[in-house]
Amino acid sequence: MNKIFIRTIVLSLLCAIILSLTACGKVKTAEVPKGRYVEEDLSSNLDLGKDGYIYDLVRLEDNTLEIIADKKDVPLEVYISKDSGKTWSKKNISNSIIPTDNKISSATADEKGNIIIAYGLPKVYKGNIEYHTFDSKISYAKVDAVGKSTPLSITLPKITDITVYNSLHSIKVAANGDLFGVDGSGSVYQIDLANGKIKNKYTSNSGISLYTIVGTTLIAATSSKMAQYDITTGKALADLTILKDYIPITESGDFIMTNGIAKNELCFSNKKGLYRYILGGNLVERMVDGSLSSFSSLDMFNVDVVEITDGQYLALYRDKENKFSFMNYEYSKTIASVPSNELTVYSLKDNATIKQEILLFQKSNPDIRVIFETGLTEKDAVTAEDARKTLNTEILAGKGPDLIVLDEMPLNSYIDKGILADISDIMGAYIPKGELFENIANAYKKNDKFYATPLRFDVPVMFGGQETLNKITDLKSFGDYIVDFRKSKPNATIFGFNDGAQLVRELFAVNADSWINEDGTVDKNKLTDFISLTKYIYKDAIKVANPKVLFSMQTRLASGQSSKNSKVKAFDSFWPLSVNNGTDQLSIGSISWKSDLMHITSAISNKSSLNYKMFNEEKKYFEPLTVVGINSKTANVENAKKFLTYLLSEEGQKVDLLGGFPINKNVFSEVMKAKDLTEEIGSVNNGIKMVMPSEKQFTDFTAMMEQLKTPIFQNSIILDAVLEASDKCLNDEISVDEAVNSIIAKINLYLSE
Repeated sequence: MNKIFIRTIVLSLLCAIILSLTACGKVKTAEVPKGRYVEEDLSSNLDLGKDGYIYDLVRLEDNTLEIIADKKDVPLEVYISKDSGKTWSKKNISNSIIPTDNKISSATADEKGNIIIAYGLPKVYKGNIEYHTFDSKISYAKVDAVGKSTPLSITLPKITDITVYNSLHSIKVAANGDLFGVDGSGSVYQIDLANGKIKNKYTSNSGISLYTIVGTTLIAATSSKMAQYDITTGKALADLTILKDYIPITESGDFIMTNGIAKNELCFSNKKGLYRYILGGNLVERMVDGSLSSFSSLDMFNVDVVEITDGQYLALYRDKENKFSFMNYEYSKTIASVPSNELTVYSLKDNATIKQEILLFQKSNPDIRVIFETGLTEKDAVTAEDARKTLNTEILAGKGPDLIVLDEMPLNSYIDKGILADISDIMGAYIPKGELFENIANAYKKNDKFYATPLRFDVPVMFGGQETLNKITDLKSFGDYIVDFRKSKPNATIFGFNDGAQLVRELFAVNADSWINEDGTVDKNKLTDFISLTKYIYKDAIKVANPKVLFSMQTRLASGQSSKNSKVKAFDSFWPLSVNNGTDQLSIGSISWKSDLMHITSAISNKSSLNYKMFNEEKKYFEPLTVVGINSKTANVENAKKFLTYLLSEEGQKVDLLGGFPINKNVFSEVMKAKDLTEEIGSVNNGIKMVMPSEKQFTDFTAMMEQLKTPIFQNSIILDAVLEASDKCLNDEISVDEAVNSIIAKINLYLSE
């Protein structure tokens, strides 16, 4: 059986097991084991700006590091570092090496610093250059250490049934001087640079997604295995079965391979860390723990790694805005092998925002290891209710998590039962200084105490003509508007939605608190009105729906994609441009980010009769996202409070994974005005000129945010009961009365437990 050796785990286990006794039989204090890799950010040492792009990071034979890059208006730039990435100097490279208007498609360097580039004319779409996308024939050239360029004659076979030119990308140079690269079919070619001839071709049925060369061995990762080939003969070797559990290659940056310094050394990384393996051996060693480093980051991806010296590494990362950063990893003998403190965070479902917050918090607090646990995973058959019951049992037994993400959890019940700790001291450190949206925070205040807080939130709104908006103030007036509208326009579409479950979710969120009493019991008459009106609105929409829309709904339902199988968010983002162009009278959804606001204000700028407003201007609903609280029974109160304090801080609130607006007002103001989105979204969309919101529009929107006061109703157990019964009712399988009785029975059962 293959053994997996992980240095930090072994050290911590030895510490836990071995106790030294004195001659008198007294236990000596065990020394905390020392030694682990430490991450150091070197990004400020080389800033290529927002339009810089790095093609390769290479270690030369004298341990010099070389970067091959370009910028929007600079076709080729080369930087070198002789001190392990601490400082960089720019090499003098002529801009005439690459023809005018051409751009690099791939680039690398050999051990002596000779650069190999592939270049061509980039694709142009609607007058805009699509960088790193090519329709033309790709040319190749070699640029030596003094900047002399020599064309390379490389011709690849055509790909069957594809008329575009075949070319190489992800190019690398092996120690023997041969060029390697992946073509359009997912095959790796080995080419003699002296004459441009193909030496060998390496293929896989599923295509080769990633490869590297270690000595004379080509290692190729496919979707299911790690294959090996001898580059001196071109023949296949035995698969690297020891690495099969490390290659779930699902997205860019999840898995990177490179050659190490030692003979036959393979280095590779994934979200769990950085590893090394000596070919032919039976040990895989984790060098850097992903949970304590940027390897596990969700907003930037590891795109390259080089071993600088034996056991020292430089990793290259790229964030979602294509900005690059560098992290140095070096072994420290003085730091504890594992953090001395642990903090457990629980979420019913996976939560990208919390996972990224944990990573950044640990960087600032290396003595605390934060463990993230989820009640539900895609791999098990546990239901949400089972997961909640398990958590409740653990909390009552004093074994629960330290901090709880309360999305889809019975928040009010937890407060009433004393499960959540009073966090008024934390909130009191921010609210008096005006650093938080006080109105959002106060929605979670009970008996003058805070027991939870959302980290982010969004705003459910309706968008349409001002005259239409004036007529709709609640669910009943919505139904009345439809009746009146149909008198003059019997076949026009009023608003769109994916399926009946989405409609129920959205109307439930802003209406359930009108028919659910404070003690959880149900007002049957008001619930009957809710189901009846929801069914009427649904039937009206189906009656006039475009056949393509109906087909899309049916397809979603048949494939199990119904909104009933749901997400945490009640509201989808919406598309105000459909109202602007006359397709719909209304658009219903949430403003979750500044791009949503930009679509709204752009549509209003194009047609001044349009506007947007809150769902209910009396209750002023908002949708809380990532609500957190501290377990009152935890013995780890100080660290839990330290983490929560960080989550509300400006640093913590800047974590942007499109999870809604930050509750921190300073960060909200900063991120809303920090970036012009017209380049990212496009200057024209559906015939409408896209413009960033004006200062007044920002001010007006902020004023709306400051008026919000009521969280939408969030009880997933009650929602599930409503979704199940209403699904049958909307499709005429049961009557309204039967649906109401079914919902009440399930809610009563829930309350009795």
